[in-house]
Amino acid sequence: MNKILIVIEDQATGAHFQDLLSQSGFYTAVVKGVGGMIGFCRIHTPDLIFLDVDISDTSLWASVQAVRTYRDLANLPFLGVSNVGAPETLRKAQEYGFAGLMPKNIDADTLISSISSIMIETKQNKQTTSYSSLERLLELSNEVNTVADRLKGSVAEFGSDGPELFGYIENSSKDISSKLAGISEEDLVDKELRHDFRNMIGSVTGFSELILMETTLSPNSHQGLTRLRECSKEFVELLDQQKAASQEV
Repeated sequence: MNKILIVIEDQATGAHFQDLLSQSGFYTAVVKGVGGMIGFCRIHTPDLIFLDVDISDTSLWASVQAVRTYRDLANLPFLGVSNVGAPETLRKAQEYGFAGLMPKNIDADTLISSISSIMIETKQNKQTTSYSSLERLLELSNEVNTVADRLKGSVAEFGSDGPELFGYIENSSKDISSKLAGISEEDLVDKELRHDFRNMIGSVTGFSELILMETTLSPNSHQGLTRLRECSKEFVELLDQQKAASQEV
């Protein structure tokens, strides 16, 4: 647990923190804004995000929330850094569950000590927290809906049948969320319920694969549709685990 993503607009400041953290044994990457942060987290799994909360982007806090919908990042610690430290910024950082908020001129020893403590605590929490299948299914469902929502603006790339095919993905995604909201972990042992979920997530997978056959897709659309397939695959794997747990033949 020593991979840190640094999200800072100013290139010189980003290089300063990257050098400091790298010299202390952390693996680091630097991106300029929240768009880069989201793109990085779609592919990679950092252990901590060191985020400049002075970034001039109105989607800052929504982007933090979006990152936490990704696989394995629901409890990803964020450490904020700011020149201003305004009360509203502190309130927002607390609201979004930041592990802390520090000034940009913080001394090296305090910064390294704080990051090390955060990572140790995060590791301990992971070891002691019971993580149910239903919780993960809900996370996957949320991510599928988030990705589908982002893809809406790219439907024109999906071919002549794209709007209709994408409509099936959207509808199935919403149906899954609605059905998950009304069940408990124990309900997942029910064979018919799992069958219903398989049909719905199968629609997401199948129509995503059909759209992926189009040659007009942008890299962002291709990435989003691929992520839908990945989420669907894990969703089915979790259903299979429940089947095995119920000792069905």
